[in-house]
Formats: sequence, structure tokens, C-alpha cells
Amino acid sequence: MGFLSGVQNAATKAKLQGEIALVDREMTVRKKEFGIELYDLIAAQSKKNSMNIISTPSIFKGVEQQIKEPLEKVRADMAVLEGDLAAKENEAMLLEVKREKTKPAYTAADKAKGVGTWMSNTGSEAKLQYQVTMAKREIKIRKEQFGLEIWDIIAEDLSITTVLQTETKKGGLKAVTGALGGIGKGVTSGITSGLGKLSKDEQLIKECVDKARKDVDFLDSKKRRKLREIESLGADTKV
Repeated sequence: MGFLSGVQNAATKAKLQGEIALVDREMTVRKKEFGIELYDLIAAQSKKNSMNIISTPSIFKGVEQQIKEPLEKVRADMAVLEGDLAAKENEAMLLEVKREKTKPAYTAADKAKGVGTWMSNTGSEAKLQYQVTMAKREIKIRKEQFGLEIWDIIAEDLSITTVLQTETKKGGLKAVTGALGGIGKGVTSGITSGLGKLSKDEQLIKECVDKARKDVDFLDSKKRRKLREIESLGADTKV
């Protein structure tokens, strides 16, 4: 390889590595978005069913034990964060009501006092609005973290379920059972039970997972193509 070719390859590799870093970031962002979407759907389903706790959706029964801990932890964290947000929003509302009830100033003394009160209330409102904004941000971050925590578990379970659904269409449940020969009995039971008819809420959850997995798979294939390009240039990078 000539000197100029070596320089050109080095520049191309650097460019590809930068593009891979961007793809990695896109995948992380998508998994975080998935955490927000999935948590909101699970929480909404639990509220609709008048449940006091967030439970594992039936479509995840095959990985119930793996997902149980992160789900319980995010539920506990969200209870604290949402409680803090509600308290701040209520405090801001009371301050606004108090301001609206303030009597108009007629005398110079009242006006001077009113200015002081207005400045104090304005400062308090600004502080509360900032705290509300930060509380909402913490809630968003916690949901995003949830997505990162469970992504590998959910993605792996869905890939198995997709295969099973395909096999079911081809040869029925018997074919599915045969395809599961190498999988533990408990997991087999959990996954096959999820192949039945889903409720509307569970279907929404499944669609959420399907779309997220499709998006991440697309980005992953994009990353792999770039890794192969680097490898073809003589890099030691493995796909």
C-alpha cells in the first residue's frame, strides 16, 4: 500500500468511526425513547385495571423474573418523583391563587407594599417553575434509564416470540413445541402462553416493542455495514 493510499484509508476509517459513534448514540436515544413509551403504556394499563401496583404485562411472562426487578424499582422511583412533582405543581397553583386574591392598591403605602409582595411572589413562582421543570426532567430521565435497563431482556424475548409466531402459522402449536426443544420448560410455557389473543392494551405494548426493535435493528445493521467497511480497509475491528 502506497503512502497516499495509507493516508486516504486512515482518513476514511476516521470518518467511518465517527459515523459509528453517531449510530451508537442514535441507538441509545431510541432505547431511551422506548423506556418512556413502554413505561407509560404499562402504567396506563395498570391504572385502567384499577391496580395499585404496576405489574408485568402478560406478553412478557417468558421473561417475568428478569424484568420484575427493574420494573419494581422504576415503579418505586416514579412514585417518589411523581409525588414530588405533584407537590411542586400544587404549591405553584396555590401561589397563583394567592396572587389573584390580592386586593388592589389604592394608597401610596399599599402600592409600595404591593410592589414588595409582587417581587416576592414573582421570585417564588420562578423558583417553583424551575423546580417543576427539573422534576419533569428527572421523571423523563428515569423512564429513559428504565428503557436501557430492560432493552436486552425485552429484545431477546421478542425475537424468540417472533420465531414462535412464525412457526405457529406454519405448523400450529405442535411445531412451536418442537422448535422449543432446547429451551427450558418454564420459559417455553411462558412464551407459548403469550401467543394467545392479546388485549387491546397488550397489543399496544407489543406494537411499541416491535417498532422499537425494528428501529434498533435497522441502526445496528447500519453500524455493522460501516464496521465491515473498516475491516475491508485493513482494520482489526471485528463485526
